[in-house]
Amino acid sequence: MVAHYLRRRVEFLEGLVPPPGPVLDAGCGTGLLLWQLRRLGYEVTGIDPSAGMLRQASPEVAARLAQASAADLPFGDGAFPLVVSGATMHHLGDRALVAASIREMVRVTAPG
Repeated sequence: MVAHYLRRRVEFLEGLVPPPGPVLDAGCGTGLLLWQLRRLGYEVTGIDPSAGMLRQASPEVAARLAQASAADLPFGDGAFPLVVSGATMHHLGDRALVAASIREMVRVTAPG
C-alpha cells in the first residue's frame, strides 16, 4: 500500500515540477516521500511538528529537516516552486489551524 501511494504521488509531482527543483513537504513525518523525491534529483526540505517522527527519518533522505508547524513555516515568501502535504490536514483537527496551514503553504509557494 505504501509503495503504491508513494509511486502515484511521485508521478503526479514529477508532472508539476520536474527535478531538480526544490520541494517542501509540510508534514513530512519520517520522510518517505522526501526520500523518493530525493532519489529523482529533487532538492528536498521537510518540516514536521513531531521531533519523534523527524528522528525516525533515514539519513538516506538527505533532506533539510526542521521541526515546525505547517501553520508557521520558517521560510520566506515564494521560497519553493512546489509545496506538498500528503497526509497532514486530518491530523490538525481544528479548522482555523487547517486554514492557517494552507495560507502558509500558499505563501511559501512561488507564483506559477
